[in-house]
Amino acid sequence: MASISSPGLGSGLDVNALVQGLVQAEQQPAQLRLDQRETQLQTRLSAFGALKGALVALRDSLTALSGSGLFGQIKATISQPELFTATASSDASAGEYRIEVVQMASAHKLLSGAFAANTAIGTGTLAITAGGTSFEVAIDENGQTLSAIRDRINAATGNPGIVARVVDGDDGQHLILTQGKTGSDQAITITTSGGNGGLASLVHDPLNAVTGNYTEQSPAHNAQIRIDGVLRSSPTNRIEDVVDGVDLELLAANPGNPADMQLALDSTGAKDAIKKFIETYNALISTLGNLSRYDPESKSAGPLLGDSAARALGATLRRELSTPLSDTTNDLRVLSAIGITSDKAGNLTLKASRLDEVLKNDPTAVSALLTGDGGLLDRLEPVVTGYGGTSGVVDARTRSLQDAIRGLTQDRERLDQRMENLQNRYLAQFTALDKLVGQLQSTSSFLTQQIANMNALNSR
Repeated sequence: MASISSPGLGSGLDVNALVQGLVQAEQQPAQLRLDQRETQLQTRLSAFGALKGALVALRDSLTALSGSGLFGQIKATISQPELFTATASSDASAGEYRIEVVQMASAHKLLSGAFAANTAIGTGTLAITAGGTSFEVAIDENGQTLSAIRDRINAATGNPGIVARVVDGDDGQHLILTQGKTGSDQAITITTSGGNGGLASLVHDPLNAVTGNYTEQSPAHNAQIRIDGVLRSSPTNRIEDVVDGVDLELLAANPGNPADMQLALDSTGAKDAIKKFIETYNALISTLGNLSRYDPESKSAGPLLGDSAARALGATLRRELSTPLSDTTNDLRVLSAIGITSDKAGNLTLKASRLDEVLKNDPTAVSALLTGDGGLLDRLEPVVTGYGGTSGVVDARTRSLQDAIRGLTQDRERLDQRMENLQNRYLAQFTALDKLVGQLQSTSSFLTQQIANMNALNSR
């Protein structure tokens, strides 16, 4: 704020202090009102932020509760888990099985005889077949070495995934051919045509008894298991629907030593999801209670005491939790039927033994109560979304409070401008007064001097 450069020289008054005191006396009440209003708005803004967080947590727990296959889930337990893993879907049923991993699926791998390095093997066309797919590799005079043949096989159009490599050994170079897919129908066959006949040393044609050019490093085998004595084969080590809804992933063969697989109902996921729902629901009820509280002893109130949105949310939640399932064919129509009850404060408690019992005996009915048509999820999800979702009630209140806080910033700027104008006006008034007083003091001094002179003359 502006100030005069030499206040009080004429009158002796401390004009700056006087002006500042008058301005502060005018400013402090308005500043205090703005500070109090901003504190109230910020407190309510924080309150709605806490309410939003509790609603989001409840929404997430409801989403988890609606997870696919959560109720009636089957879990597989295997006596020798190093042999295979089992994945059970919602189509699986409880039961016990003995599974013997007879052999693993393997990919065909061939090792050729030895060739001297950089030897010209021959010209012509190699026809390579695997898994019903054939492709041809033309070998001309410029590509007769084993390395050149390797490169042409790997780059050939139509190659279904056969990888050629060259290994240098003590006895010379060897061509290794590896099929990328497992299974007995993926065996590699190599024939030749045309050229100078040198490529005959690379032929592998078991159908015509030509197998001497290669050593079979790995056979082309299907995976095989026996489930309760019944043989089942697969071109891969994954066997799907070995029994209804169960897929196996084979890890190791152990012929003659079957493993036991037990399929049993697993309620762990469902119980965890229900407990999480109760936890987040109670956290929301606690948040609502704290924000809307009133303490008669201290006469202190929560920031949302009397707020219509908070009051309506609490009432709606209590109503929806007590509403029975509309499906009258379901014996489990209210939450208390599965062990969930509510106290006077609205908090939920769980009787674990009752929940275990109904999940074991009738998981489908529990699922219908919680996630079926007209169930708990159907009733609560719109409420939670309507209040805590994007553009919900809480977001609308939050935006309104943020707008009000921004408005206070503008009010402060206007107050500062008004106080600056007031200070300038006071400074102008007191400066004029200071000047006038100075002039009067000067006149008074002059007159006093004149009177003194006149008295001196009269006394002679």
